[in-house]
Amino acid sequence: MSRPVIALALGAVFSAMTTGAFAQDGIPDLTGTWSLKIGTTVLKDGTVNQFPGDFKGSEIEITKQTGAVFTASQKIFPNDGTVTGTHNREAFDGTARPMVGALDGTGPYVVFAEVGDTSILRCTLVDEQTMRCLGAEAGKDAVAAFLLYTKQ
Repeated sequence: MSRPVIALALGAVFSAMTTGAFAQDGIPDLTGTWSLKIGTTVLKDGTVNQFPGDFKGSEIEITKQTGAVFTASQKIFPNDGTVTGTHNREAFDGTARPMVGALDGTGPYVVFAEVGDTSILRCTLVDEQTMRCLGAEAGKDAVAAFLLYTKQ
C-alpha cells in the first residue's frame, strides 16, 4: 500500500473516531438525557432497594457542555411503592434539581454534584451510551447507591 493511501486510510479512521459522540478534541459529548436502568441503594435506616430494569426512578439531563465541564439537572420520580425505607420524601417529587459536573479530560471518569445538596455521583463511562455510577449523600438523609444510566 502506498504512503498516500495509508495516510488517507488513517485520516478516515481518525475522522470517524472524533465524530458522533466525541467532539473534535476527543472529549465525549454527554449532552442529552441519561435514564436509570438498574440500581441498588441503601438508605439511612439500612433498607436496601434493588431497582429492576423497567423501574423509571431517575433521569439526568445534561443541558450544556463546554469542553470537560457541564450543567445538568436530575429528576427522581415519585415512589411507586417499589421503594421501601425512609429517606427525604422531597427527593422523590420529580422536580428537576440542578447539577454541575466535569469529566477528567477525555474520560472515562465523570463527576456530578447536586446544587444545594450534598449528593455526589462518581461515574465511569463504559461506552458513549452507558455510565456506571456510585452515588452518595451525607448527613441526616444519608444514602449510598450503585446506578447504571444509559443515554437516550
